[in-house]
Amino acid sequence: MTTIILDGNYIFHKTFGIFSGFGKKDPGDVLSTEGETNMFVRKVITDLAYALNQIPDINRVIFCKDSRSWRKDFEISRSVYKENRTKSEGVDWGSFFKVMDEFGKYLEDKGYIYSAQHGAEGDDLLWIWANRIIEEGDNVIAISGDKDLHQIVKISGDNWIGVWNNNSKNNKLVVPVGWSPEKKATPSIFDVDPISGSGDGKLKKLLSSCEVIEIDVKELVFKKILTGDKKDDVPGVYPHTLKSGRNSNIAEGKANKIWDLYLETEWKDLSMDQLWENEEFLEWIAGVSLRLLKQTDNQENREKFKQYYFENGTLVWLSEKTIPGDLIESVDSKIGPSLKEVKSPVVNKKDLLESSPWSGVGGAPKEFDPFKLFE
Repeated sequence: MTTIILDGNYIFHKTFGIFSGFGKKDPGDVLSTEGETNMFVRKVITDLAYALNQIPDINRVIFCKDSRSWRKDFEISRSVYKENRTKSEGVDWGSFFKVMDEFGKYLEDKGYIYSAQHGAEGDDLLWIWANRIIEEGDNVIAISGDKDLHQIVKISGDNWIGVWNNNSKNNKLVVPVGWSPEKKATPSIFDVDPISGSGDGKLKKLLSSCEVIEIDVKELVFKKILTGDKKDDVPGVYPHTLKSGRNSNIAEGKANKIWDLYLETEWKDLSMDQLWENEEFLEWIAGVSLRLLKQTDNQENREKFKQYYFENGTLVWLSEKTIPGDLIESVDSKIGPSLKEVKSPVVNKKDLLESSPWSGVGGAPKEFDPFKLFE
């Protein structure tokens, strides 16, 4: 069986980016009338139903919604988390997130699970849910275009977690290294004929229509901590100024070199969780990085490097080592009861549309001006 986890933030922003191509960027303007709001949500429902109907054997569907992130209260010494996005929040997003919340609650009435938690970003929720679901024996397909979520893919026994970007222009299924639909000890979504009538052929058709990309999650996280995340205003681990006066940092090329050197060390088989608390490894990576950057390799700079490394890891790595324990416990406390309820999510477009509060007819917005808040 398969559980689908929806990145609500991605789904809404992707659709709104297309929808606002006929109007203004500010949601307070675009969604100012009932007609335009109805039209927008109908587009969300249409795209969602289309995606879900490409996947057979769906056990449950979870819709995750962003809340104000705990990361915004985590102070780092080199920048402010998502500072650029904060500056753009003069835009009226109130109506946008209000509609998203209403949509999540509507889906609950249609057999979906709606997940939102104060302090948790959608990434946190998807990571927690995916790991709990795979423990229950389901495969997981997370629908999102957020590359940060590639780090949740994994194989555990006979089950796996994959991330599907269902954007028609960037249609990709990201899976763990070693993933194969043919390598399975027990029946899976590839050979079960669900009651709905969809089966093996449906998902094989999906796979043939998208690019399947295998990734090494450890390598991804290892390098991401070093390079940071520009779109979230998380700089590379060791910003410095060159003699020429130009600012420099650990970019992709140097991160690749550090990874290659790491693979020659005694710690190469340790997990990221183990490396996170291994003082000898931290001393090594600080020293080798400083020398590669042509910075003075002394204890003062190593301690500074390790501080920056900790800050970056806390912000960009989805892990029990970084996400606050009380937040994980709060989400977990809601997961247990949700999984005990047997629901059959409605995936038929007509049924989702006709009974929704947004079924009324509305006119199209006026101008063309797409925006790119979500990447």
